[in-house]
Amino acid sequence: SRIIFGSCNSQHQEQRLWPSIIARNASAFIWGGDAVYADSKRFGKELAATPEIAAESYQTLLNNSGYQELIEQNKTIVGVWDDHDFGVNNGDRTYEHKQAAADLFVKFLQESNKNIQATHKKYSWPLMEQRAKKNKGVYSVVVFDFEREGDPLLTDEEAGIDPEVNEGEVKPLSNKSVAIFLLDVRYNKTPWIKGYQHFAGDYEGDFLGEEQWQWFEQGLSRSTARVNLVVTGLQVHADRWFDGKLVEDWSRYPLAQHRLYQNLLRPDVNAPILVSGDVHMAEYLRRDCKRPIDITLKRQQEGEEDVERIEKQVSPIQSLVEVTTSGMTHSWGTFNCPWSGNSYACNSKYVQMMTATAMHIAHINHAWRNLIDMLEPKQEGAKRRVQYSLDLNFGEFEFDWEQEQVTVRIWGEDQNLNKKEGNQKPSRPHLSNTWEFARLSAGKELSFTSTGKLADEDFTKRYETMLAAAFKVGAPKSFAVSEDDWICLPNQGTMPPYVKVIGPLSALTISGCIFYLTPIMAPVLLILTLYRRWYPRKHKLD
Repeated sequence: SRIIFGSCNSQHQEQRLWPSIIARNASAFIWGGDAVYADSKRFGKELAATPEIAAESYQTLLNNSGYQELIEQNKTIVGVWDDHDFGVNNGDRTYEHKQAAADLFVKFLQESNKNIQATHKKYSWPLMEQRAKKNKGVYSVVVFDFEREGDPLLTDEEAGIDPEVNEGEVKPLSNKSVAIFLLDVRYNKTPWIKGYQHFAGDYEGDFLGEEQWQWFEQGLSRSTARVNLVVTGLQVHADRWFDGKLVEDWSRYPLAQHRLYQNLLRPDVNAPILVSGDVHMAEYLRRDCKRPIDITLKRQQEGEEDVERIEKQVSPIQSLVEVTTSGMTHSWGTFNCPWSGNSYACNSKYVQMMTATAMHIAHINHAWRNLIDMLEPKQEGAKRRVQYSLDLNFGEFEFDWEQEQVTVRIWGEDQNLNKKEGNQKPSRPHLSNTWEFARLSAGKELSFTSTGKLADEDFTKRYETMLAAAFKVGAPKSFAVSEDDWICLPNQGTMPPYVKVIGPLSALTISGCIFYLTPIMAPVLLILTLYRRWYPRKHKLD
């Protein structure tokens, strides 16, 4: 059973990944945001999309021969949006065309399923369409049951998860089921705050809005799916920069991020995995989580003799993993300009090499400590150690129901598709990890191995910071922080705030020195070399 994810797909650029996506023969394709780039740039100025431009952008994608071939396969196509298909870079609830944009997004998904929509009303995404028309946003949940023969997609009534159409007793799903929660992080998003305050994070900021939060929390509590995927256009674990206006992620709104973690780590939520896009690269990320109350209990009992009883009372570290797949037409390692144009930065191979080098350095200098560092032997010939790829990519979730595990792969353009028939072996994935369902679920016996880089004091300190900030802003009960909550930290350890600045800047500085000083120093070194050879010879003749 396979499901494909992809994001950051510009209708202005060549779309080379569709043959590779179709070749994987998945049951569904899920958009992770930025299916099109409806907004634009002119002379460096960002321009928001009008509904007419957005409609034209979607139609350009629908007319693409590769995407048309995917549609003809009669696969389920659904997903979330992010800022560029929303219509404005880093967009939020203040966007004047947001309701029109929501209607267009739902219409685009309906057109993408047009071949099977006529006989199956579920492919028209009725609940998402209703929310768009009621000015709520474009969130939804889709459920696949691979135990069913034929079409695995369930209707909302069959799935029994969406609280707007299901009440009362929870419906049991099979052990071969996947629930995919599609969250809208744009329609109700709080605008980024201005001024120096944004450096500390906005503890009053929110991505979903209270109505969507209530829907998500109730739906997640109703889910009996064996695996629960939560798709959000923005990265959840990442914490790369202080200013959300430059680099967006959930860490800029700490209490909203904290609330999301509490829901995912409930003991009744089976195998939660976060899926995100936005950043034009692929990454596997992980946060390790503890509850302050368990740390307190452990300290109180350290002097007792019954060690076995104490260890049973203290919960182990629970981990949350996130899969980021972004960059179907442009990425940091290839061509990183979504819009067509003649800017020097977009067309210069030299600039592209410099930015790619900077991103490689930023990933390996340990400033971004949420990344998974895989010490085990590489899997399926994929990359070992820090789990990231800067190439064009899409993600694949393959579920092994007998072994109760999921293999997550990041694929690029399959070069073997262009070779002679007879070579049936696919190219190696960029990344590949396998995770057991039980290991992903809070409250189970299995857990990820701790890196040993997090101490109890790190969790306690973070809890005290969150508690004080929530009290200061007068956070409502739904965003409150308590000692029973899970505190989630980067699996590679915490870092001082200045490292968040020094890490990326050091990467830019090193790559800048390499690529800017080399053209200057090369002629100088050549002249000095020639002079050293010429001067002794001339002096000897004199």
